[in-house]
Amino acid sequence: MGDGSSTLEELILDKPRAKLQLEVLKESHADKINIIIQKGETVDLNLIGNHCLGTKFLSGEHLINNRLSQTFDTISKQINGFYFGRYDLRCASVEDLYRGKIKIMELNGCGAEPAHIYHPGFPLLKALRILTTHWKNMFSISVQNHKRGVPYLSFGEGKRIYEKFKMAVQ
Repeated sequence: MGDGSSTLEELILDKPRAKLQLEVLKESHADKINIIIQKGETVDLNLIGNHCLGTKFLSGEHLINNRLSQTFDTISKQINGFYFGRYDLRCASVEDLYRGKIKIMELNGCGAEPAHIYHPGFPLLKALRILTTHWKNMFSISVQNHKRGVPYLSFGEGKRIYEKFKMAVQ
């Protein structure tokens, strides 16, 4: 957020997480990196959160209620073959979130991590319990799908997917 006297670069340097990405941000914001940002004006540095770009992941567990579960159940049932995953989304308000007035940026399947465990100060043992539940749920859904005729992934297919993913994140 602008203060009316600092350039975008100076504002970035003032933020511990953002300054780690200064060189990337200089490229993506080359047109305004040396411009003074007006007081109260916000500049989105990145549109999509990413660990590699210094995004801070926060837990929204306190927002979960029946209304939110029903909203995402309605959305998810429209996606054939989608039983488990994580929505990366944007919305203007919590009320919009509850109403399903959202923009889905990315839909991650079973390989998606429960990102809320990266909330600063999140207890390690709680994170491990959540990951264990996550994996148990994936296993259970896989077994149920297999009973409905969906074949298990072969070791070779799994290895190819892993290698492709490994290359994409390097």
